[in-house]
Amino acid sequence: MPNDTVYVTIVRNPVDMFESAFQYYGFGTKYNISQPNALKTFLDNPSSYVKKFGERRHSHNALFYDLGYDSENLTSEQTIKSTIRHLDQIFSVVMVADHFEESLILLKHALCWDLDDVTFFKINSRNEKSVRHVTTEMAGKIRQWNKADVMLFDHYNKTLWSQLSLLPKTWRKEVEKLKERNLQLRNACVRSDRATGNEVDKTLRGFQPKGISINGFVLKDAAKDNVTCRRMVTPEVPFTKELQRMELRKLNVN
Repeated sequence: MPNDTVYVTIVRNPVDMFESAFQYYGFGTKYNISQPNALKTFLDNPSSYVKKFGERRHSHNALFYDLGYDSENLTSEQTIKSTIRHLDQIFSVVMVADHFEESLILLKHALCWDLDDVTFFKINSRNEKSVRHVTTEMAGKIRQWNKADVMLFDHYNKTLWSQLSLLPKTWRKEVEKLKERNLQLRNACVRSDRATGNEVDKTLRGFQPKGISINGFVLKDAAKDNVTCRRMVTPEVPFTKELQRMELRKLNVN
């Protein structure tokens, strides 16, 4: 990549991340857990399940996994801190999903973008009935099991606010303007953003894991041929494929 490349990634609260991954990837089934609350059962002794059935993708320190690291090499605080320092040298912006609008304003300034460049709709979110309640005790066990991720998240959560403090003092107003612009687009494009099943255009339907209900979008009739509206509600896989096709066309590759 060119020397002036801006590298960007994102982190999420490890408790929410692990609960989501556990349901999304069906770890209860993969770890042969028959109890009704598979997440709670797993958290009572996660290392025994991993030892018996193997470590699954995103089953342990998922944030570090996505950055290319193996949990087996992140056993000490010293090693984790050293790895985080290395990541600091790579990434110009580390967004925080839990503070998404604020993160996008930071990204906007880093890339010299306009507000419309960072507008968004929330894609691939689960219906509330597919979200499992996590007790305080379970949350503590998740943090203990994903200790490296917790340290990573805490570091970049602090870093986000530190970097925001260096922006012009109007950055908070930019956050509010982004929320307003998102709402304007939603009102112009979308009839429903909590739709499921056949309500959703099949070309705009994301992956539906077994037993998990993923929200989709129903466009207003007047917005169905609007390129911006359709792209705003397109799930990540078909959207990525469209980007790839656009790049291939530039190279005249069929």
